Amino acid sequence: AGEGESRYRIAEVAESIRPVALRYFCTCGSTHDLADSAARAGSLVGPTLFLTSRQVSGRGRAGNTWWSGRGCITATLAFPTRAGMNSAELSIRAVAAIHR
Repeated sequence: AGEGESRYRIAEVAESIRPVALRYFCTCGSTHDLADSAARAGSLVGPTLFLTSRQVSGRGRAGNTWWSGRGCITATLAFPTRAGMNSAELSIRAVAAIHR
């Protein structure tokens, strides 16, 4: 286990958020990019939290960028979708899943 995995007790977090899957990376470019790649590859079988201790190429709305230094946690929560699902349907499903 890497420093971040033990420091943030990743195994314990993963167990506590089930049925949400957890994919942890010590360092990554962007958690959003990781989630997007997994979704495009069809490897999301359920809600998945992409978590990193250090993000070096993060981005947000309207072209904003950020980084996360040592001691920070950055995450993206991704949901699998059906081909052709529109953003309104996805938003409604996300809210319903969080509400449960």
